[in-house]
Amino acid sequence: MSQSSANLDVLRASAVLAVLFDHTLQAFGLLHTPLTTRWGIDSLGHFGVLMFFIHTSLVLMMSMERLARTAPGITGRFYIRRAFRIYPLSILTVLAAVTAHLPPYFEPHYRWLGAKVLWTNLFLVQNIFNLPSQVAPLWSLPFEVQMYLLLPLLYYWISGIRSNRLAAGAVITAGFAAWYLEGHLAQWAHYPALFEYAPWFCMGIACFALSRRRRGLLPGGWYVLTVALFVTLPCLAYRVIGDYRSGWVLWLAGIFFVCTLPSFRDVANSGLRRVAHTIAKYSYGIYLAHVPILWFAFEKLGPQRRAEGILVAVALLIAVPVVLYHFVEEPFIRMGARLATRLTPRRAHEEAVLRGAAAG
Repeated sequence: MSQSSANLDVLRASAVLAVLFDHTLQAFGLLHTPLTTRWGIDSLGHFGVLMFFIHTSLVLMMSMERLARTAPGITGRFYIRRAFRIYPLSILTVLAAVTAHLPPYFEPHYRWLGAKVLWTNLFLVQNIFNLPSQVAPLWSLPFEVQMYLLLPLLYYWISGIRSNRLAAGAVITAGFAAWYLEGHLAQWAHYPALFEYAPWFCMGIACFALSRRRRGLLPGGWYVLTVALFVTLPCLAYRVIGDYRSGWVLWLAGIFFVCTLPSFRDVANSGLRRVAHTIAKYSYGIYLAHVPILWFAFEKLGPQRRAEGILVAVALLIAVPVVLYHFVEEPFIRMGARLATRLTPRRAHEEAVLRGAAAG
């Protein structure tokens, strides 16, 4: 399994479609009906973000492994590349929302949230200060950015463990331990918990550890079925259990999913591969832009223009992510790659420091 795996495209596409479906129901006023609440459909978007966390940490571990094969100094290169990947589009989204007076979610009217909210959103640290996001989907990005700071250390740590299964078990255990201990510390010290999603990021890292030597033997068609069941699991868990224990089911399902993912061969259906790759390619733009688009199409235009709003939403959901990718994301991705290669020293001093920290 590699970064270009069709199976990873299917996972990322499924994640962003789950978020989009959730917010589309919200735009139509159907998210909190008795049916959607009883079956847990109103939590589908949040679960889609958790799938993003698994995918992100898995792919970035693969990226660091690839960087390590080209030259030393992967930590600096990794940080530079991620900054140029994440920040340009998130900054543009925040500034566009403020300039165009777009509300964060589906509120009827725009409301200025203050300079502090603006600056924390620009730097993606609003969760540290317990402040709202300027655009609703931005809430997840600070957790990703803060995970980036620890990811090289975790890469060196599990790379030093010879047994892939032991590495996977250790990192999953560490994720839950970090969540539990830091959560209690945050409650005691009265600050927003920062490791709330550590188990999900560590699941992706565990998947990377298992994929290093495991060969895909199971048919790709079964993988599609597994992802479909994984996406719908929140609905089943909330319907059958209906209380906090459903979260335990989601954790167990996430662990099972990442343990089985490397065992599948790539999806063979060419049509599905193309669709999944296209959605995955533009998924960052879809994720950040879809709430403002849905707000404009269904709130700004109003319910009396619903048919027109549907056409506008479909057109913008196709066009805007494509434009954002080719005119914002891709140029900055290339710029970050060039800058990382040019500015990062080709010595292994930082690796030695991190290896020592991991060993300690």
